[in-house]
Amino acid sequence: MTLKRALWIIPNISLHLLWIVCLIFVGWNWTAIHQEGFLSYWLFVLPSLLLVNVWGSYRITGWIQEGKL
Repeated sequence: MTLKRALWIIPNISLHLLWIVCLIFVGWNWTAIHQEGFLSYWLFVLPSLLLVNVWGSYRITGWIQEGKL
């Protein structure tokens, strides 16, 4: 794996792990988040973060197939 490829893939994997951790956090603290009024915030952030992750993975895969990475 080249350095350039690693510099794109490692942050992408980290964002996927961040999404999983945030999902677990929201699952464990669902009632407290709902009582404090932040549930709508998390229900917006989680899908948004997932979409950014999937888009980044798709872009990196395309670059690898094109030979840019």
